[in-house]
Amino acid sequence: MPGNANLLERRRDIVLKLEGTLDHAQESVVTGEQLDVAMIEARRIATGSKSNGEARDRYNTMKESMRKQISAQYGIDESALPEVGQGFGIIRGGQGGRDGMGHFAPVLAVSGQDRVTLENDVGQTEGREKQAVGEINPNWYFRMFGPVKKHWYGNEDQTFWGEAKKHEKADYGDKPLVATLGSRPREG
Repeated sequence: MPGNANLLERRRDIVLKLEGTLDHAQESVVTGEQLDVAMIEARRIATGSKSNGEARDRYNTMKESMRKQISAQYGIDESALPEVGQGFGIIRGGQGGRDGMGHFAPVLAVSGQDRVTLENDVGQTEGREKQAVGEINPNWYFRMFGPVKKHWYGNEDQTFWGEAKKHEKADYGDKPLVATLGSRPREG
């Protein structure tokens, strides 16, 4: 980028946009912003890409060791650890999944690296009546997530990201993007 004023200007614009969306001290996305836009912009910065398509391609082909390093640096994917009052946010990433898929899971309780969420989804399973737009789905549920646990027979990924990769690939793809979502304290 040195010497290329257009690329430097574009990077500055993205960083300024993210400054209003990301709380770097808390490693969280500020609510009120569009989750997918903020996370896509973060992916572009993390991969050093100029376009959404290029960032997606770089992320999808990134070596696992590099992806884990970026995840730890930005507090995303398996490194997302929201506190009580914050939550997990997820959008589709990688191969597969369905366009427009996104979900927010608020954290109600924390113990060490374990997180308990209260969730609801619009997905319908066979035998359940599909909700009309604007109706409330009464099917709330609690879920608990933990860290990656190392066993003598291998690793068991109990993170929000790991569980989505195992059980929700049809919705979020094989490399979903997960971030900690939070909000700034009210002023005044």
